[in-house]
Amino acid sequence: MSPRTLASSSVLFVLVAVIGWKFTTGPGGRTVAPTRAVPSPEVAAPTTGSEIEPPEMLIGEPSGRIFFTSYRVGNASQIFAMHADGSHVTPLKLGGSAAGSPDGELLACVQFYLDTNCFEIVLLDAEGNQIERLTETPEEDSTAPAWSRDGSQIAFQSGDFNKPSIYVMNADGTGRTALTAALGNDRHPCWSPNGDWIAFSSHRDGSEGVFVMDSEGGQLRRLTDASSSCGDPAWSPTGNRIACVAYHRSSRSYSLRIVDADSGDWWTVIKDQERISGPDWSPSGDWLAFSMTANGQTDVYIVDARGGGLHNLTNESASDLDPSWTHSE
Repeated sequence: MSPRTLASSSVLFVLVAVIGWKFTTGPGGRTVAPTRAVPSPEVAAPTTGSEIEPPEMLIGEPSGRIFFTSYRVGNASQIFAMHADGSHVTPLKLGGSAAGSPDGELLACVQFYLDTNCFEIVLLDAEGNQIERLTETPEEDSTAPAWSRDGSQIAFQSGDFNKPSIYVMNADGTGRTALTAALGNDRHPCWSPNGDWIAFSSHRDGSEGVFVMDSEGGQLRRLTDASSSCGDPAWSPTGNRIACVAYHRSSRSYSLRIVDADSGDWWTVIKDQERISGPDWSPSGDWLAFSMTANGQTDVYIVDARGGGLHNLTNESASDLDPSWTHSE
């Protein structure tokens, strides 16, 4: 669920929008490709939340910079940047699934490499210039990078395309560590603001849901119930809420939800849509950027956390998706 996809054979760099503890040493002494010997943690009883009305909150003007992936240049995926009002759209580099660092100075993104025949995570500056390649994982796609709020670590998914696990590494690519053990299609990690917790999507107990674990892979619990498939979590800067995407099988529609990170209570921000994916919070914590498909067209939208102020930022014939919202413009 909670989407992010596709590749182009016409270029070297392509996006997949998906996407114990022994290590081998790769070029330059970097640790790569750990063996899978991660213990299976006990899973706490799922949270039993219920639907609530959106709480009162102050809504400011959206600001900052939003990075996103687009297919508007030929058939190749490319990273673009724009202001939070949709202006100053700037192409940066071939690739996709870009995640802006908390200070907006760096990008972790996904590109395809022929030497490993896999998708790998690379580090760019804010103008799209490549600094270094962070992963070298033959036969294991590494995608969906997510920065810790202090900028020191990156969580990501890696492994078999159909059954990835959650990993963390230092921001320079060292210290790659597996947190989950490919038990249930673990995808789309995101950090709590204090860096103590990681939320992610998983099918490990039969239906897709949002799970939370500590930053070392312990204290695992399911946050969302099984009434709807929920994925693509995004932790709010305030730390008390997690946005996610719900899929409703009966109506074959999607909704954007905000879930209380403790109780599991939730409210609906947008509902009954053809497709929603990739939510990300504004730095102020009162707006969400996300991609939404309407009448077959996928664009980047913003909406305030109470469901007001919905605005299409891209409105292009090509698909635009995977927004990442940062401070700087």
